[in-house]
Amino acid sequence: MSASEVAAAASAASAALSVDAENNLALPALAPACERYFRRAEQCFSQNENRDALLAMLDEAREELAHEQPDEAACTDLNRSFDAVARNLGCH
Repeated sequence: MSASEVAAAASAASAALSVDAENNLALPALAPACERYFRRAEQCFSQNENRDALLAMLDEAREELAHEQPDEAACTDLNRSFDAVARNLGCH
């Protein structure tokens, strides 16, 4: 899997209370399925040699989603879409 594919997967997504470092404001909580996705992606990315870049992209995605407030179904779809990324990175 190329770095651009990983980046696209990470930015397609991005706990319960995150901090917007730029504005130092608390962001709204995400749906439980989104929280599960972020925990899963964080565990997977933490094992990768590109972990710092992947985790930074994941943090950006988390902030974006906190502002967008996707529903549970959208977050479930996001988590499912991560299956291929996890397989390619070797962390099912």
